[in-house]
Amino acid sequence: MEERNWKKSYSGPRLSETLWKRNTKRVRDFKGNEMRRRLPASQDSYKTLKFAWEDVESDLKRQQQLNSKTKELIQQYTFHIQETKLKHRKLRMKFENQLQQLMDQHKHLASVYSPERLPAEVENAEKANEQLLKAEELKLIHLNHLSERTTDTRGPDLRAQSSVGSEEAGCPFQAVDQDAMLKQ
Repeated sequence: MEERNWKKSYSGPRLSETLWKRNTKRVRDFKGNEMRRRLPASQDSYKTLKFAWEDVESDLKRQQQLNSKTKELIQQYTFHIQETKLKHRKLRMKFENQLQQLMDQHKHLASVYSPERLPAEVENAEKANEQLLKAEELKLIHLNHLSERTTDTRGPDLRAQSSVGSEEAGCPFQAVDQDAMLKQ
């Protein structure tokens, strides 16, 4: 705006044109000089910014490396924790199985040896004992009967040898008696 007012204040068109050109040239020179003066300052600020940027980049790279190492450690610890959990789970399951077996054995023993069943068990044991005694008596009777039969069938010569008490003479009869017992 001042340029327009200045143009109008001079009366001659030529004079105003030359003044205008001269002043425009001065303004351009002034702006150029100003830019040249600012250029070293902007170069310094550019270098400062460049160093700051390189510093930020190196910090970023360092941080990324640290993050990757931390992630690897986290993965290792996670795997270790999972392995430990699996081992503990297996141990717990093994313990639970053993505990269940022990409880089943305890229940079985408790049912077998309960005070309510004790009189019945004693009675069964006595009956089994009586049966075994009867079977033993029958076997002894049968054995005596067999030994009498064998003595009768041996003849007079063998009776005399067996009455002498010779061990050699008694051995075959013992074998026959044992074989007879095993067959029955």
